[in-house]
This record gives sequence, structure tokens and C-alpha cells, in this order.
Amino acid sequence: MTAGVAALFFTLNAVRKTPEVAEWVSTHVSAAYIAVVGRIVSVIPFSVFELAVIIAVAGGISLAVAGIIGLFKKRRFDVLCGAVAVVFTVFCTLNIYTLTAGFAYYRDDPPVPVSEREYSAEEVVAAADYFLADYTALAEKMERDSDGCVVSPYTLGKLSGRIKAEYERLGDYYYSYTPRGKGILNSWLMSCLSLTGVTFMPLAEPDINRSIPPSEIPHTMAHEMAHAKGVAREGDANFVAYYLLLSSDDEYLRYCGYYACFSEIINAVYISGADEETLSRFSYPQATADEYNYSVEYWRSQPDWIGAVSEFFNDLYLRLNGADNGTGSYNDSGNWDIIDTGDKDDEGQPIYKPVYSDLMKMYFALYESADA
Repeated sequence: MTAGVAALFFTLNAVRKTPEVAEWVSTHVSAAYIAVVGRIVSVIPFSVFELAVIIAVAGGISLAVAGIIGLFKKRRFDVLCGAVAVVFTVFCTLNIYTLTAGFAYYRDDPPVPVSEREYSAEEVVAAADYFLADYTALAEKMERDSDGCVVSPYTLGKLSGRIKAEYERLGDYYYSYTPRGKGILNSWLMSCLSLTGVTFMPLAEPDINRSIPPSEIPHTMAHEMAHAKGVAREGDANFVAYYLLLSSDDEYLRYCGYYACFSEIINAVYISGADEETLSRFSYPQATADEYNYSVEYWRSQPDWIGAVSEFFNDLYLRLNGADNGTGSYNDSGNWDIIDTGDKDDEGQPIYKPVYSDLMKMYFALYESADA
């Protein structure tokens, strides 16, 4: 039986890389699983994932101790049976994980609106001016705490419900049920591991690090909920979360969307070829200065070596799931470039052309819809 579940694991991992198979399994098997298990787990007020981790760690230690004692007492057959049972359980868990999450890594890209227009430098500046004005107005009206961080108008539970409602306006690509996002009790450990959130799909539960800087929580929750909605790749989950927040009518959510990725529209101005005087006008709103500083200091205060170990395993995991750039895939939607066209201007200088990132193009699409 153990050999059977192991063989099933390798078979599933072989076929999941076929896009048609990945799409069918994701939308029929994974989505149905999330709809059932997600509803059950969402009723439970605490993080089931956190409890499961505690039980797994305690159980693993107990089994290791029992195995060592068994070897000393020459109960080799009992130890062997225990080891086989552990292997069987691990492969069963891996099979459930592959069916609920693994196939989704090979789905098509989520349908986030991006502009297909060619933008001149003047148009990029006009779009950036529009978003800077909105971000500044929102930043100035938000209530802030003693650290300069925005005070959320929602509890974590209500924020989960608000973001769930935002997901309802998106298309059929996403799974129909949106599980409830929850806060991790031992969030200090997540911060040490440089983790802002985690979604363990077999439990259909988006979990959030409650200790991170406040304005990072909405994007983290939207990101983790994206995973639970069938968006597996990290860059795609970030992209969907950016769009969800930036396109929201909720001022707090939109503010947190800007907070998460406003640098991208500033970069768009930079690569557009705008002059130095124009570039000097674009920076983060003054009201956000303390908040950004607080975030930088918060993450600097975490132990580097633990974060490095965590990133190593996260990078390995993502590469095993098709992300050739590992943890670099978190920024896939933000990859921009400036290319040499091969032409020269009247003064003999090379002419460069900006290649805007998908995230920049998403900003442009939002600008076009607002301008319509």
C-alpha cells in the first residue's frame, strides 16, 4: 500500500505539468475540495494549520524518541513498521497537497487587466500624476498610530470578509468559494522566518502573520486568498492581490494597494524617458514616510540567518513547482526593462525604448478605466 501511494505521488507530479490536465484537475477536483473543506475550516475560529503544525512537530519528536528507544530495546520490527507508517502518511499528505495545490502551478495566467496601448512619456506621467494624487489624498485622511502606521478600520475577521467580497467581482477563473483568512497566534515565529502568510491547501485556509506592519496585512491576505482561489504561482498571487486592492472602491484597501506597489508607477516614470524635473516630482506621499520607515526597521529587526534558511527552502519549493527563478518569482509581474532599439537620434546618441512590466500596464489599464 505504501508503494502504491508513493507511485501515485510520482504519477500525479508527472501529469500535472500538462496545462490541460492541470486546468481540469484544478477547476474540478481542487475547487470542489476547497468548497467543502474550506467551509468546514472557516467555521473554526482559530488557525487549524497552526494547530496541525504543533501536532505534527510534537508527533514527530515523539515518534523519533520512540524509534530510538525501540532500537535500543532491539524491537527492530516495531521500528520498521512505524517507519513504514510514517512514510505512508507523508505520501498520503503529499498526494492531497498535489491534488489541491500542485496542479494549479501549471494553470494559465489569471486574467488581470493590462493595457495593450503604447504609452508615451507624457501619458505615463499623466497616469502617475493621477495615482499620486489619489494616494496622497488617501494617505492624508487615514488615521495613524504612534508609529505613523495606518489604523485599520476592520478587525482581521471583517477584513477577511471585505476582501472575500472583493473577490466576488472577479471572473470565473477563480474558485467559487473563498475560505476565511485567519491570523496566526504565534506570528512572532512567522516574522522570524520572514513569512507574511501561508496557505496550506489541504486545509483550505489562508493564514496571516498578524505581527507584520499593519498596512502590509491587506495585501498579504488578498495574496493568500488568491492561493485559495486557485492562483498558485507567487508572482500571479501578488499580481491578483495588487489589482484587487487598487481597483477597490474601499479607500483603506486601495491605500494599502498603493502602499504595497506604488514604487512600480514611479519606476514607470523613470524608464519612460521623462526629464529630471518631472522625475523629481514623484515620490511617496509625505504622510507615509514614518510608516515605510517602520516597515524597514521591523524587517531589519528579524534574525537574518533564520530568514535565510526559510528563504532557501521556499526557493527550493518554488523551483520544484516550475518557477525557474525561485523566490524571484514573487516579482514576476514587476519585471521591466530598457532596451537599445539600435537607432540613433540626431546627435548620434542611442535611442532606448522602455519595456513596461505587467504591473505597470495594470496601472495603465486602471488609469484608462478611470479616464473613460
